[in-house]
Amino acid sequence: MLALGAALSIVGSVLRYIFAALAAGAAVVLGIATLPLVTAPPLTVVAGVVAEKTGLAGDDALHDLVAAITPTAWPAIALCCWVLLLAAAVFTAVTARRWKSGGRRYRTDDAPHETTQGPLDAVDSWDDLSRGTDPTR
Repeated sequence: MLALGAALSIVGSVLRYIFAALAAGAAVVLGIATLPLVTAPPLTVVAGVVAEKTGLAGDDALHDLVAAITPTAWPAIALCCWVLLLAAAVFTAVTARRWKSGGRRYRTDDAPHETTQGPLDAVDSWDDLSRGTDPTR
């Protein structure tokens, strides 16, 4: 998500909408996955894994093992982060058209070429190659 956010500063408006949709989709999926950790009691969240690892079955047998689990605030913090990510994705989608362009540094179209007179040094030759011209002509 951090890379997606960083890329928003250099992409065009079409990719901003695509990135906003990707971020919103990720926020929804991660929020749905995190919600049971926040709302359900610890026994229902870990019962399947504990039963598989210990071989015990039934809520009574698992309750004694799980009773010692103290939930932390991290699932709630993660859920808040996914809500914030969804809000940022919606904000991006709503305001993407008004953002400034990434600048000509990132464009691949032909820029006007400067013509220089006189001898070229090695740096000028490399610059000509970067612009797509043959410095040996």
